[in-house]
Amino acid sequence: MSVFGAKNGQRCDITWVRVLVITLGLAGFVMPATARALSEQEAAKVVQLLEALQDELGNFAYDDELAGDWFEQDAESQGLIPAAGFTEESWKKALGDTFRGFLANVPEAEILQSFADSRHRLAETRSLTATQKQAALQLADEKQKQVLQLRAEGQAFAKVARPVTSRMRALSGGLASRE
Repeated sequence: MSVFGAKNGQRCDITWVRVLVITLGLAGFVMPATARALSEQEAAKVVQLLEALQDELGNFAYDDELAGDWFEQDAESQGLIPAAGFTEESWKKALGDTFRGFLANVPEAEILQSFADSRHRLAETRSLTATQKQAALQLADEKQKQVLQLRAEGQAFAKVARPVTSRMRALSGGLASRE
């Protein structure tokens, strides 16, 4: 049986095509069937859990390490995250995807203005030396780049995170991120 890709009268056996597809799949070149995209229900569940745990675990600011900490602390107390069907890895992924999708729904101009306001407050503070201010301003520049990178990564999750954007904004106090 001949299939696409045969040249100059050569034949490509369908078995070899199957072997190639399986090999590429095992090597990670074909998306495995178990890989799932974030769903609206999953994003809503993440936000519901964040809202339920905020009093116990503190204000939300995203980074992978904090996501793992929240999972561990919750597992030792109420166990709401595992009860909702999340493993530590699936929680970290769902929380990260939800946060990135949230950022993708925030206008870039708003993010830039937020950082500009922070820089202005830093420049005006009298409690820091010039050297400390310079270091803080450099850190703000790095954080802005990180947030904009997270926002770009979140484009893939923007649609499913859109329904929870206002709730995420309230949870994060605006645009809080520790990553």
